[in-house]
Amino acid sequence: MQVITTSTGRALEHDGEQVPLPALPVDATVHAYTTPAGLWVGIQEPGQLRPVYPGAGGQRLGALELEADPAAVAAQCKARLVAELEPQRKAAEAEGVMINGVRYAGDPSNRQALGEALEYAASAGVTTFSGWKDSDDQFHAEHPVADVQAAYEAIGHRRSALIALEGQYAAQVIDGTLVSVAGLSWEVSQ
Repeated sequence: MQVITTSTGRALEHDGEQVPLPALPVDATVHAYTTPAGLWVGIQEPGQLRPVYPGAGGQRLGALELEADPAAVAAQCKARLVAELEPQRKAAEAEGVMINGVRYAGDPSNRQALGEALEYAASAGVTTFSGWKDSDDQFHAEHPVADVQAAYEAIGHRRSALIALEGQYAAQVIDGTLVSVAGLSWEVSQ
């Protein structure tokens, strides 16, 4: 009984019979049994119970250590790095934009609030809000609807640019040219 490399990956071989093995990102143990139906293999990853042939007539051959598959390890690492990009992008979105000295946050709830304020302004036909509370908790009297509209559009533009940047970073992770996502710049033109 031995682990061999085939054209499609690794396999367990015993007496000329082969069973393909999964490409795992962790070290594991391969347990093998001869059975009336042929060679049976169970994989035990760290923390899991040892697999046992569930049928009748199986004879245990033994166990072999299976090292983590380097390609699976690399794919898992890349997937983790790509997943770390979205929270970073969302944090950059939340910073928002400055319009005429007033900050407008770009998080989802503020984007919704801006949209609702603009809907109200359009339906009521107003050009200023009698009172406005900005994203830094500052109050403004007679705040121009045009500024809120400009902020809403700038936030949309910024969000689109940040999503594109996230896509660029993800592509670099996948192609292997970016191996760490710590300290990335999320600066985009507004």
